[in-house]
Amino acid sequence: MAIVFNPLVPAHLDRATWFYLDIGAAILGRRALNRRAPQRGGMYLMAVLVILIVKLLDPIVAILALASGAMSRTWWHVGLAGLGIGLLSELLLSLLRPTGMFRPGAFIIAAIAAAAWSALAFWIKGRWKRRNANAV
Repeated sequence: MAIVFNPLVPAHLDRATWFYLDIGAAILGRRALNRRAPQRGGMYLMAVLVILIVKLLDPIVAILALASGAMSRTWWHVGLAGLGIGLLSELLLSLLRPTGMFRPGAFIIAAIAAAAWSALAFWIKGRWKRRNANAV
C-alpha cells in the first residue's frame, strides 16, 4: 500500500502491480501468523521471506533508508533510522487497511529491511570518505 504515496514506482512495474505485491504479502503474512500449528513452519518462513522481499523492494522504505544512511554520522544512527522508517511504513499500511490493525511482526521485518538499506548507504559513505581522505 506504500505505492499510493510513491511517485517513483519503477517503469517496468505499474502501481497496481506494487499494490498487489504489498497486499499479497500482507495476506500471506497474516495467514501464516494466524496459524500457530507446528506443521505450518514452512509457510511461516515463506511468509516472512515474502514480506522481507516486498519491504526491501518498497520504494518508500528504500529511499528513506538510503537517505538516512547517507546522513548518519555513527553506526547506531543506522539502527534508529531502521526502526523509525519501519514504524512509518507499517503505520501508513495500518492506516490504509480496512481493519486498521498494526502488525508487530511486519514492523520488525520492515525495520530490518530499512536498517539493511541504511547500513548499505552508511557503508558506501564510509568507503567514499576513506578513499577521498587518502587521496588528499
